[in-house]
Amino acid sequence: SGQLLPFNSRSHSAPGSIIDTSSDYSDSNRTWSYSEGAAPSMFINRLGALGARFSHRRDHHSIIEDPSSRFVSKRLFSKMMIEASDHPFFKRVWLARHTLNDSSPILKPKIRRMIRRNQGFWPNQLNSHDAVRDALQFNQILVSLNGVSNVSASDVYAQKIYDFVDINIGYQFVNILYRDPDGSLKVDTDLINDVREQDGGGGEPLLSD
Repeated sequence: SGQLLPFNSRSHSAPGSIIDTSSDYSDSNRTWSYSEGAAPSMFINRLGALGARFSHRRDHHSIIEDPSSRFVSKRLFSKMMIEASDHPFFKRVWLARHTLNDSSPILKPKIRRMIRRNQGFWPNQLNSHDAVRDALQFNQILVSLNGVSNVSASDVYAQKIYDFVDINIGYQFVNILYRDPDGSLKVDTDLINDVREQDGGGGEPLLSD
């Protein structure tokens, strides 16, 4: 869930992202895209050793980059589903959430099989921060947001790349909304990447700067 795997990076971007899973054996890489006033899509990027293909499995699209090369690893982008994938009037805060289930492109193939055998539920033996981190398989997530500014009516874009090390297992984002003295609702952007340990504990140790 989104609370289990928050991205803690000092550079924030709105909903939209792509996941780059670089590996010679990975099942898929994914990308995550958000859109303001539009529907975002998520893709995973994976590296494969040889060959090229375009595949469509279930609801996911997979595209291999530079299929002509036979000796250089290739990037594979696949679709990744998120909750709240579009927003009709994005004004303050937008929290996107991706569920780690049997179709999640950022999970290792064996973990997805374990979830299917467990009737779609997360296996109890993987309920630790070490097990969750070990279950993941990707290198980067590219978040892209596009929409229409309600000030200028022009198209606007934002993009941010998150690395595997930007994930915090067992944490959730802090509340960043507050009331001004005049009663208006504001966003504290200084807290936009701050997290706290999830309810119930179990978060992994964090390294201080």
